[in-house]
Amino acid sequence: MDWLSASEDPLFLRKRAETLGKLLDAKRTFQSLNWTAGGHTLLNALLEHPNGLRTLSTALTEVRKNGLASQVADVSVCGAVPPYNHLLGGKLVALLMTSQEVRDAYRNRYSGQVSIISSQMAGRAIYRPAELKVLTTTSLYGNGSSQYNRLHLRASDFPELEHDIAWRELAKTAGYGTVHLGSTTVRALREISERLYRARRINHRFGEGASPRLRQIREAVEALGINSSAVLHHATPRIFYGCELHPGAIEELIGSNPATENRGTPIKVIAHLWRLRWLSKRIQNDDVLQRVTAENAQTIQQFFNNKRRRETGGDEESTDTETDARTAP
Repeated sequence: MDWLSASEDPLFLRKRAETLGKLLDAKRTFQSLNWTAGGHTLLNALLEHPNGLRTLSTALTEVRKNGLASQVADVSVCGAVPPYNHLLGGKLVALLMTSQEVRDAYRNRYSGQVSIISSQMAGRAIYRPAELKVLTTTSLYGNGSSQYNRLHLRASDFPELEHDIAWRELAKTAGYGTVHLGSTTVRALREISERLYRARRINHRFGEGASPRLRQIREAVEALGINSSAVLHHATPRIFYGCELHPGAIEELIGSNPATENRGTPIKVIAHLWRLRWLSKRIQNDDVLQRVTAENAQTIQQFFNNKRRRETGGDEESTDTETDARTAP
């Protein structure tokens, strides 16, 4: 592909101009600081600068782009269906996502591939590293997740491990989105935006930006003089979880430590430790065994029907069910 010609597309001309403007603005702020001070003194000076927060946001955005492009993966759907959910099979699946086999499969699938958007921005072929460093996921609801809470295997407890495997709660999302807005409302807002601007400014094009539906609604609502935050705030925060695939992975992502090669734990070892920690206790519970034996085609169909209703806001989350649809933060 002729990346230089592709970079002349008006979309990428605009994106480059916007990015360059932000970077030059940040550079001007950085150049005004006394870098010999270093440490907390330098950071405090940046935060006290009138343009400090915006400059810091610009810098962190560029750092985040590099990591999220190919070294952070969001686990969209992860869990176990009946009868395995009763045996905490969802915990096994979440742990197996950290295995060496999964990391090898990711590397084999994506290494050597050209990054399409970055190449169109640069006008030349850009290749990204395909070494997974961090996994993330977001709970379907904000009241916790039986699957990810206390999900860890510690090397101090299991000598088979070179390092801990641990999913940790990192934060809660602010509860903004469009899930509470119906299709009729969205269509009406889209038409309002197109009439006001006499053009469709958000076209769902690859490379145009994330969350086109949200951006389109925000544009229309603000064009009407309404505070978009009040409309988009659905007040349903979710829990954001993360898992470092090796010690120091986050520091490597942000560039404070050099990249290292690290082998993951084999699937057979993780499965063995899951059996020791969770399954061995679970199968001694008579109530659990009764639920397993009670499963049949009808109950499994009912499970998926209930799950579908929960995902559309019909029911509350069941604490007995580990299978949740996960959405990116």
